[in-house]
Amino acid sequence: MKSLIFKLNGKGDAPVDLEDFSVFSTALQEVLRRTYRSIEPTANLPRYKIQKLEIGSAICECGSDTSGEVVFDNVLEAVQAIRHKNTPRFKLTSNDLRAYKKLTEPLASYTESIELSDVPIDQAYREGCEWLLANAPHSVGQSIGRLEGVNIHKQKFFRIYPEGIDRGAECYYPESLHSKVLSSIGKRVCVEGLVHRDPDGIGLDRITKIKEITVLPENDEVPSLMRLFGLFQEQPVDVAAGWGE
Repeated sequence: MKSLIFKLNGKGDAPVDLEDFSVFSTALQEVLRRTYRSIEPTANLPRYKIQKLEIGSAICECGSDTSGEVVFDNVLEAVQAIRHKNTPRFKLTSNDLRAYKKLTEPLASYTESIELSDVPIDQAYREGCEWLLANAPHSVGQSIGRLEGVNIHKQKFFRIYPEGIDRGAECYYPESLHSKVLSSIGKRVCVEGLVHRDPDGIGLDRITKIKEITVLPENDEVPSLMRLFGLFQEQPVDVAAGWGE
């Protein structure tokens, strides 16, 4: 697909609200960015541009260079899958799904209906996003990473960054653990609670109902296997100990 067309219709045949148009355009740009990143994790992001605009209903045709065109088919495939409560075939994190859900925000304002290349962005689509998020795997367990980014504005949470992963997961904790969280900032920790995974069951989305936070030694503080052998180098070892005749 060489272009992506979206159409907004104002309520009661009214002209499309400027803010609604801006909100949808921004949400679509974020969806395109996240989808491209799921396909091409390291490549430079493509540039998207408006190729055609029509008024009455607001109809916008978006195009891109060759590297960006690959995203259009994937976005439409994902939107269609989500409407039917199916997980898209390519990896989308829970945060990616939340970005997809934001495509529906103008419907809560002055917009009657939205189409993305003839695929409705409607209540069924919104319910699909919510269903996939609600049914992502979750279980009581543990996760290890570096504790950073404490927030106490409305809900108390911090972010944990597993080793080798740049995306942090929000961890919601009770007041009783606040002093422990503050003393653990920047440290490697093990968090125990209800671990929520991404829809693929692999990526870490967030942790709720946290019961315990344990500070762990840094990797360079953990004794190596050779050092552990060294602790017993003065002790005789009988490999047959415990075996009968």
